[in-house]
Amino acid sequence: MSMTTNELRNRRRTHENEPPSSSAKDQASTRKLLTWDEIPQWQRDNEYIIYGYRGELNSWRRSFSSAFTYLHNETVNIQSHWIGGLVFIGMWLYHLRGVYKQYADTINTFDKLYMSFFMIGALFCLFISGSYHMISSHSKPVSDVFHRLDYAGIVILTVGSFYPAVYYGFFCDPHFAVLWLVLLTVSGAGAAYAVLSPTYSTPEYRRTRAYLFITLGLGGALPVIHLWAAEGFSHLIQIGIDWLLASAAFYIGGAILYSERFPERIWPGRFDLIGASHQIFHVCVVLAAICHYISMLRCIEFWHGEHHGHCGVFRE
Repeated sequence: MSMTTNELRNRRRTHENEPPSSSAKDQASTRKLLTWDEIPQWQRDNEYIIYGYRGELNSWRRSFSSAFTYLHNETVNIQSHWIGGLVFIGMWLYHLRGVYKQYADTINTFDKLYMSFFMIGALFCLFISGSYHMISSHSKPVSDVFHRLDYAGIVILTVGSFYPAVYYGFFCDPHFAVLWLVLLTVSGAGAAYAVLSPTYSTPEYRRTRAYLFITLGLGGALPVIHLWAAEGFSHLIQIGIDWLLASAAFYIGGAILYSERFPERIWPGRFDLIGASHQIFHVCVVLAAICHYISMLRCIEFWHGEHHGHCGVFRE
């Protein structure tokens, strides 16, 4: 018979009776993990995560060290996106030194500019997100600032992802590329305004935020439909639509799990430290961004490898 939420909370409150030595008191105080009932109201976000909270640390040093020195319910959120950020630094170095060198004869400023929008957006999102989850236990004012930066990072990554995709999709129709990029950028600005407002940053609007991000991402489907109608699905396959669809699946799937708080909603207390919906969402974001990058590599190989950067060859 499964334990109730209250029973789980009571069990989590049980601590060892042996008092810590005087030299370890400060460390023990810092590393003590709290239950949902023990944390201040401003730290409460997901009632299905029963245990593993750091409490209010009021220290930059303690907040930073908590990312590496002990396991709590934000450890996976921090390290998944910081590791993802390091992976993207490596990918960008490969892109700068490998891909651009391989296609140096046809790669132009716009290729570099639009890919930079995506790569910078990914790095900003991943490192800011990891930093927010690290510093979220500092204090309410600090947490609120980083929380908004975290939301801004999601929008910046989403809109930044659109730029190279639309550029390569409409490589031979730059006027359509500009039109779609303006529309998608304006949509991103509207989404940023909504999620950065204090009203929508509260836990009560978690689902609204999640589906707003999904809607913004799905806006990228409109130029894909346009391109499908204009060039046919076989062309979409040639420029990596399969990897782009995989990216969308990771983004949307992760966001839905996050908004519905699955699996911890079904099994409260089982995923307090590892396996919660927010952590799954973080991993999905990293995988989605990697899939998007692979799709862009396919585009570059198609236009600058097979067609040598010339639309005339493609149109024949």
